[in-house]
Amino acid sequence: KGMWDAWNKGLKLATGKFVGVVDSSNILYPKAMEILSNYIKNNPKIDFVCGTVIKDGRILGGFNPENIYKKFNIIPSSVVGLFIKTKSLKKVGYLNLNYKIQADYDLLYRMIVKHNLKGINSSGRELFGDLGSSGFSKKHSFFKTLLNEIKIRNDNGQNKISLLYIIIGRSLKKLLNNLF
Repeated sequence: KGMWDAWNKGLKLATGKFVGVVDSSNILYPKAMEILSNYIKNNPKIDFVCGTVIKDGRILGGFNPENIYKKFNIIPSSVVGLFIKTKSLKKVGYLNLNYKIQADYDLLYRMIVKHNLKGINSSGRELFGDLGSSGFSKKHSFFKTLLNEIKIRNDNGQNKISLLYIIIGRSLKKLLNNLF
């Protein structure tokens, strides 16, 4: 049934205390599990760890949950760098197969907004891996991804006025970027 279904199957079969996804074009660095293990040991109450990753030669890291009402890219990657406690994932639920694109963002939205899960990010020196050419959702048009994002946000109960703000704001920004 597609990529998200495959991810769900793998996540459901996983037996560790924490689970994550390394997709086909991703590279998990040799020290990633050691770094992850240290964060888990030193922060026993966390639900997930956001590891720093590399994409196109750029280091991407951090975790900004306060921005989730405005934008989805509050975590640089939902693959290679994100590891969630298995029992927390079961509480939140798996990837929603109704979303053909951005199902990983729906999962992040539910983790942070609906279930208030607690996460921590690794430092910029602690690289988990390289994203490679991943980014299935990025292969779709601006408007298709925007409308899908609005659907995800609406389905998860985000305020309609803020949804209108997102549509207008992002559309104007895209228009201005194309003009200049």
